[in-house]
Amino acid sequence: MGKYPYDTQHWRAWKAGNMPDAVDLNTAYAYGNFAHWAIEAGDYNLALDAAELSIKFGPKLLWMTMNRTHAFMFLGRTEQARKEYLEHRGKILENSGKPWEVGVVDDFKIYRELGHEHPLMIEIEQAFNPPPSFE
Repeated sequence: MGKYPYDTQHWRAWKAGNMPDAVDLNTAYAYGNFAHWAIEAGDYNLALDAAELSIKFGPKLLWMTMNRTHAFMFLGRTEQARKEYLEHRGKILENSGKPWEVGVVDDFKIYRELGHEHPLMIEIEQAFNPPPSFE
């Protein structure tokens, strides 16, 4: 036997290309959390790899996509990141019940506190927080 997740039936199913049997929320959450921590640590390539795996094991979990989108941004894949940030507006994150926009902006605050900054962050925050309308 190998080490988790390599010893699970879900991992073996994924490696065999049997995606319906590969879905496993525990594995998805493990990779999703790891992707988030890798972004916080500034290892964006590792974060992207982990986010991609989290999506494979939990394809319906939107917050996994958010980790990938953040990794795209910090890796300079700005157009891909912009497209994903804007594409998911109005959706609810299943892990927190928050709107996508709130989750993104909350993550940006954490990243700034850790010294991670990207020009796209300001653009996305402005897109998610339009000025109040005057009547």
